[in-house]
Amino acid sequence: MKKSKKKLLALGIQEDLVDKIIDLGYTKSSLKNLPKKKLKDIFTENETDIIYEKVRRKAIPPETIDRMIEEYDWKCPICYDIKKVHPLIVHHITQYSESQNNDFDNLILLCLEHHEDAHTKSTLSGDFLPENVLKVKRNEWLEYVRSFKRLHQMERTAIIHYSKNLAQISEGQIREDFPTINFTRFIEISTDRPLLNDLSYWEQLKLQQKEIIDQILKDSEIKKFFFVFSIHRIPLIIHLGFLFGDGYSIELFNFKLSGNTWRWYGLPESEEKHKIQIDDSKIVLPNNSNEFLLVIELSGVTEDGDFISHLQNPSGILRIRAEYPSITWLKYKEQIINFKEILYDSFAQIQRQNPNAKKLHIFYAGPPPPAFILGQVIKRLYTNYSEFVIYNFDSKNQPRYTRIFII
Repeated sequence: MKKSKKKLLALGIQEDLVDKIIDLGYTKSSLKNLPKKKLKDIFTENETDIIYEKVRRKAIPPETIDRMIEEYDWKCPICYDIKKVHPLIVHHITQYSESQNNDFDNLILLCLEHHEDAHTKSTLSGDFLPENVLKVKRNEWLEYVRSFKRLHQMERTAIIHYSKNLAQISEGQIREDFPTINFTRFIEISTDRPLLNDLSYWEQLKLQQKEIIDQILKDSEIKKFFFVFSIHRIPLIIHLGFLFGDGYSIELFNFKLSGNTWRWYGLPESEEKHKIQIDDSKIVLPNNSNEFLLVIELSGVTEDGDFISHLQNPSGILRIRAEYPSITWLKYKEQIINFKEILYDSFAQIQRQNPNAKKLHIFYAGPPPPAFILGQVIKRLYTNYSEFVIYNFDSKNQPRYTRIFII
């Protein structure tokens, strides 16, 4: 379900009206800025009243909407007609005007017919859904969906990938952060000693990773739906993404110290501070070198001195940079989706403007999930280049990046 649709549903607007709003090119933000008179020029009087009221109330948290999509199977618990697609609405069991309560336990998903019954206050019509009935029906439906999913569950394999010198990844916390996900097994890939400048140990770990992932991908009993949790050195994360490639269903997560959680945050209204810029001003330089620099700056800035000692005359330099690089830059799943699109565009641009570039030197400053994505993209484009040279950052070194291994 699209992010813009979720935001409007989170206001308690019925699904068919949400679809109409989106088709007309409006968003939650643009509706909020329209006066009621202007709304009446676009929508019916009833629709205008609904929109005007809803956009001014506090929205239901996006993670609650995600949970409703998952646990209700996006169906009305009163009729749950699986043969028909009914527009739905998020309804407050105890009215919002009385409770201002947007908690999951005070919400129910209803089709428009039963939503009207839920707002009927007279028992004379015979169509009446009081709060106690709604709660019973909701609980019965949620338990049915859970039981069905237990019988027909999709098994998941969690990959926990970490250096014990950086952090310890807890299976218990992952299960606590994602209680509705059925993790069939946890596979640990870890190191227990500092890596840094011991190049032979890097190569040893690179080989171990390959053996483990090759075995996982060959094992028919291991479900090929992976959840990756990584706190490791960047070269090994890039290599891990390369080993998996882009042909499996993979969910990536980033640990957030500020919230002590692996869960993604809901995307805020303003996305300005999370934008990514591409600097291609040095993509073509006047020499015949086939070596090219790809510099990625998401959590920090890479200085020219970091790579100039390794490669003095590259055929070009392309920088992918967050508008505001920071160790807290990555908070939202949408950011890594955007990064992947930009990465593919960047490689295409390098090929168009500098087709002789065959040996890419990669200097990466960023969190684990985009590093994994980088490895996946390298695997997809592997035949276009002769070598991908991977560097590791260490602030104690001078220069701060060390050449580690070649993919």
